[in-house]
Amino acid sequence: MLVRNDKNRLWQWQVYAFILLGGIVILLRLAQALKLISPLTQSVSRIAPILAILTLLFFFCWKNRGSRIIKVSFFLIAIATCGDLFFTVIHDLPSWDHTPVVGKLDRTSKVLEQIVIGTLIGSFLLIYYQLLKTSEETHRLFEKNLEILDLFFKHSLSQIVLLDKDFNFIRVNDAYARACARDVSDFPGNNHFDFYPSNNQEIFEEVVATKKPFQTFARPFVFPDHPEWETTYWDWALIPVLDDQGEVEMLMFSLNDVTERKRAEEELYKNHDLLNAIVEGTTDAISVKDLKGRYLLVNSSTARIMGKETEYIIGKDDTELYSSEIAIELREGDRAVIASGKAKTLEETIYDVKSNSERTYLSTKTPLCNSQGKVTGLIGISRDITERIRAYNAVRESEQRFRSIFEQAGVAVGLLESMTGRFIEINSKYTSIIGYSNEELVKMVLRGLWYLG
Repeated sequence: MLVRNDKNRLWQWQVYAFILLGGIVILLRLAQALKLISPLTQSVSRIAPILAILTLLFFFCWKNRGSRIIKVSFFLIAIATCGDLFFTVIHDLPSWDHTPVVGKLDRTSKVLEQIVIGTLIGSFLLIYYQLLKTSEETHRLFEKNLEILDLFFKHSLSQIVLLDKDFNFIRVNDAYARACARDVSDFPGNNHFDFYPSNNQEIFEEVVATKKPFQTFARPFVFPDHPEWETTYWDWALIPVLDDQGEVEMLMFSLNDVTERKRAEEELYKNHDLLNAIVEGTTDAISVKDLKGRYLLVNSSTARIMGKETEYIIGKDDTELYSSEIAIELREGDRAVIASGKAKTLEETIYDVKSNSERTYLSTKTPLCNSQGKVTGLIGISRDITERIRAYNAVRESEQRFRSIFEQAGVAVGLLESMTGRFIEINSKYTSIIGYSNEELVKMVLRGLWYLG
């Protein structure tokens, strides 16, 4: 179907208006020749076409659109008819009935009448020629449009189907036939739901009844002739094509196979759930930052340390969450890792809101890289080692107290391995009594010592 534009519609209306006005002028001339109207009525009756012509001239000719032939014809007819009217009115005045100039006015009026008639006939011939020419151009354009549509239909990557209103196949393109693992010739004349029964038939019937398009996304479908394909997913639209009476003549059914995309999304969701289980299943604080230090991901342990909700933390940097001193320390550690491009483990002291105290964390920071190996952010895993450090410091303090007592004891004290009899530790009182130095005693065993004694 050829869609007419505004210029084509304007050209048609100009032709219709021109034919109408030409008919009016010719009928008036014919009535005058047959003396069906009186001379005064003849003069007055010519005012109607003049006013109509001038009105159409204003509407059509002052706009720079439409046919040039129509514009020129309107001007010639308007000028000639205005002159004819002027001389005819003067001729019909009673005071001019017996003046010598009447004959000249009558001849002038007849000349102008001939100009009007000649212009009409010539314009009709030119318009007929242009209509023939326009018809040929329209036919060529129509064929070209059909050729373009046929190429698009045949070579489109999307699956396209034409159905009649009873859902019988009219035509399918190659992409649809390939998607169904059939030949194009298998479809015409067969019913869509005989090939592919589904609950979609209710939707098709509703489109025909309401004459409104329908579209859906990632709709599941199982091919009855290919169960090994399992569930496939489709984006599709059903568009009714109406005839001249506004009734559904056919349906255009366009589809896109999005099975791979849907399965990739489902796999992504599974991986996301697995990652979330790992991240949330540990007491370690885990976070991901971008290059500007803004948090992209935090687990509940990180949120607990900060004393904030996870949603509040996302998108903020350390300066908005910690004191300036702690934020600077954290930022320097992040920059060092990003600059080196290598993982780094370090101790960080962070204020724990929940315990209202400073805690020490052993943090491992790793660069986050994209598929091209470019650093795009930072992954941080921090473990609270505060209690471990406290226990270590307590052991060291206990050891120092023991050594102080051991060295200052007033009796000789020596520590031996039970199995070998070798000295582990000897205080100064013991070495002074035995007469051996500490270095010499640790090389001896208790048996040798007594033998030497």
